Amino acid sequence: MKILKQSKYNFREAKLDKKFCPEKLLKVKEFIDNGTSFTIIGMPGVGVSYFLRFLASQANYAHFIFIDMYALSTLSRLEYISWLLKELEGEATSKSEQQIFNECKERLALLAQKQPKIVIIFNRFDQLVAEFDKQFLANIRAFKYIAPEKIVMIFTSNKPLYEIASDALVVSNIHFYSPVFFFNTYSTDDLNSLTKITIPDNFKKDKQRIKRLIELSGGHNQLFMICVKSESQENLLADRFVQLQLRELYEFLSYHQQKVLQKIALGKKIDEVDSFLLNIGLVKKTNPGYELFTPLLKEYILSKGEVKIPAKEGKLFKLLKQNLGQVVSKDQIFDYVYPDDLDGASDWALNALVYRLRKNPSFKSGGFIIENYKKMGYIIYKT
Repeated sequence: MKILKQSKYNFREAKLDKKFCPEKLLKVKEFIDNGTSFTIIGMPGVGVSYFLRFLASQANYAHFIFIDMYALSTLSRLEYISWLLKELEGEATSKSEQQIFNECKERLALLAQKQPKIVIIFNRFDQLVAEFDKQFLANIRAFKYIAPEKIVMIFTSNKPLYEIASDALVVSNIHFYSPVFFFNTYSTDDLNSLTKITIPDNFKKDKQRIKRLIELSGGHNQLFMICVKSESQENLLADRFVQLQLRELYEFLSYHQQKVLQKIALGKKIDEVDSFLLNIGLVKKTNPGYELFTPLLKEYILSKGEVKIPAKEGKLFKLLKQNLGQVVSKDQIFDYVYPDDLDGASDWALNALVYRLRKNPSFKSGGFIIENYKKMGYIIYKT
């Protein structure tokens, strides 16, 4: 068998330390050694692409073919499969989709005669979901059976393919597309290693800031990079790009999964968490209970209005915010909060109301502080 040549890809990830992501690399190599095609699933923006480009740089292990959705000008399956033919040193111009598939199969068969192992990486395969049908997925699967022991396909997605493309999967396809490797968040060491190629040199000088943000990001690479470049270091949630990233992480989940995250953000007791949330690292198991992988997501969930402030607490909060930094007298509060219930307006009721407002997660996440001002009234500050 021909000795593998040096990787044809000049990825910057090749510069990473050979000890990068050892556990993830070991698991993926097990799939490849066993000749099993599989889907890598991770939360949006976690950084699977960096890992895969690092993997594809290991030319001494397999002959890699890397197809990246981000490199395509249009999200069409014709362009997708044309790119594969190009990687196999063919020409797709003026050919039908089926002709391109057939030529890819011919060239893969020839390549399999020369290489001990061929790994085709379909990065962000789920971006093509609108184009999925039974024939297309069957054609993709057919590549595997040209040389079953030698050819392995790796797909990447934010959710299992059998969930997002159930109509396109038939009985013969389900077994092929069902093996999954859940890509958890990066370890502190691995994310620190990635900083060598992901952030500008001028940011690397502030090592304390980098260390703090690595911990705060919870191993999520894109969130980390956004935080590094943010001009709102004292209040990262004020950065609209941080908010957009957190919103994406929250909204790609199902309604039930979002409710689980809300309960965790509130500190409520949960007996069992959806295994998907644990597998992708969005939720961490603690002793006791569970927590979100970054406190920024907790703050985002609490601040976006998913957790409501009850009516009376809300009226008190509104009145105090309208007079931020100024004392609001008890009489003003009673008139505003209890206009139709003066009998219920007492010092005891007000003290209890202030206590509940202070404990409300939405109030706390906003960075507000309420103080009793010499028994005259209350004053609110924002930290």
